[in-house]
Amino acid sequence: MLVVVGSATIPDSEHVPKEISAHHRGRARWRFRRSRIVPINVDGALSAFQDECPPRYVGTGWEPLAKRAAEPESTTALVAGTPSPDVIDRIRHSCSAMCAETMLWGTAAVIAAAVLGGFLWQVRTLRANAADLTNKNAASAAKLATTQTRLGEVTEQLGSVNGKLETSQKRLDEFENISTRLTPS
Repeated sequence: MLVVVGSATIPDSEHVPKEISAHHRGRARWRFRRSRIVPINVDGALSAFQDECPPRYVGTGWEPLAKRAAEPESTTALVAGTPSPDVIDRIRHSCSAMCAETMLWGTAAVIAAAVLGGFLWQVRTLRANAADLTNKNAASAAKLATTQTRLGEVTEQLGSVNGKLETSQKRLDEFENISTRLTPS
C-alpha cells in the first residue's frame, strides 16, 4: 500500500510520480491484484486528479493517482502531525482490505492445492489400476496361450487315438467277416 500525502508542493515533485508509477507497476505484475494507493488531499492539492489525470501530467507517472477518491485533510493537521480520524480510518480500512484480500487469495491457493492434490491422487490411482489390469491381462493371455497349446496337443493325441480306433474297428470288422465265413451255418 502506498499513502500519497498531497500537499501544495507535490505536483512539482520529481520523485513522487516515480514512486507512484513504480508502486503501481510492481503491483500490476501480480495477477488480479490492484494497486493500493491511498491519496490524502491536503487543502485540495490533489483535486485535479479526482476525475482524470490532467493533460500536463499524462506520461509522467501520475496516471495511477487519477480517479481515486482522495481523503481530504488540512495543512494545519499536516503541520501539527495529527491526522484527522477520517484519514486514519481510510488508511486502516485500506490495510484491512489488503489483509482480507491476502487471506482470500491464500485460502483460494490452499483450496486449489487441495483440489489439485486430490486430482493427482486420482490420476495416480487410476494409472496404478490400469497397470494392474494390464499385468492381469498379460497373465491371462499367457494362460490362454498355454491352454490353447495344450488343447492343440490333446487334439492331436485325440486324432491319433481316433485313427488307431478306426484301424482297430476295421480289423474287428474283418475278424467278424472271417468268423462268419468260418462258422458252419
